[in-house]
Amino acid sequence: MSAVRVFLGGEGPNDLGSRAHDPAYQTDDCPGVVQALLRRTQRDGWHVVGGVKWSRIRKLKARGPTPRDEQNVKALVYEATRANAEVVAFVRDEDGDRARRAVIEAAIAQAAVDYPTVDVIGGVAVPVLEGWLLAMRGCALARKYPAPRLARWRRIGQARPATPGSGPRR
Repeated sequence: MSAVRVFLGGEGPNDLGSRAHDPAYQTDDCPGVVQALLRRTQRDGWHVVGGVKWSRIRKLKARGPTPRDEQNVKALVYEATRANAEVVAFVRDEDGDRARRAVIEAAIAQAAVDYPTVDVIGGVAVPVLEGWLLAMRGCALARKYPAPRLARWRRIGQARPATPGSGPRR
């Protein structure tokens, strides 16, 4: 069985590590949080074929207002198909935008229809990814933040989906 090809998306070096740079300079030397979370869920059987920072996602419209998150998710999946990836894994911070979670979940569902050959693992970190990390480390101040759920991590190995109450130890 060949390794599954994964494309990463995130907001910067914390999320993507050395994959946050221009494609010509991307390496696996310094994995970001998204890659570390995937590795924690499924140790092997996959490899990263590329990544893109959220702000560098190719905009599908040349003119007009800045694309919303829904358009960015679609463009991210499109970039993954160009990289011949089978899975897209991304995270986006909520940053106080309470509607962002619903918009991104709808975009993931639409991406499954538009790009049936690519599985999408993604979601919104509430309030930010750093809150997840603190919660995973058991920090008392971060307990109100939900732990990441990787339920969409289905095609790689026998990874089990997160179950309610399977968050960080307190």
